[in-house]
Amino acid sequence: MLNRRSLLAATTAVGVGAGLSACRSGSDGPTGGSGGGGGGSASDVTPTYTEFTGVEADLPGDAELGIPNGFYTYPDAPQKVTEYPLPETEPISILSQGITANVSRNESNWWKMLQADLGNELPTTVILSTQYNEKFQTLVAGDQLPDLVQMVSTPELPKLLEAKFTDLGEFIGGDKVAQYPGLASIP
Repeated sequence: MLNRRSLLAATTAVGVGAGLSACRSGSDGPTGGSGGGGGGSASDVTPTYTEFTGVEADLPGDAELGIPNGFYTYPDAPQKVTEYPLPETEPISILSQGITANVSRNESNWWKMLQADLGNELPTTVILSTQYNEKFQTLVAGDQLPDLVQMVSTPELPKLLEAKFTDLGEFIGGDKVAQYPGLASIP
């Protein structure tokens, strides 16, 4: 059965994946206007979508429209896409929208398990949606952005991405994303 924590974790994972998929690879072409994308061909920029076929969706999505598959229940025997624990890394800081937890991370068995499985600490700042834009803008202005952020509608997004974010195109652009099947399966 899907509980609130699992739903929040899945939502956060999709949000982070969507944020990563918004990254573009560099090019010598135009950078676009306030509402446009970057230069280069789409195959150079956009990670290649690879559908995960390990479970049948109750509500089929549409990859071209960016709609993920939907499910009424959690699979009885979910397939692993990687082995855990992952190799230990430096902590990865995260900023996302959400509802703050009732239990501190130090007291949460789920949070402890997640960090152990991922092989690192995840210092995460969760902000209510009504306060997120203000917090995001403050962090941008103060040059204090964490490693991962949940992107929101932002003026001059292409300029912001180029000035403040790391281009992941060389790692996940086009077919390179295939080595990360969980990320490649996000439309």
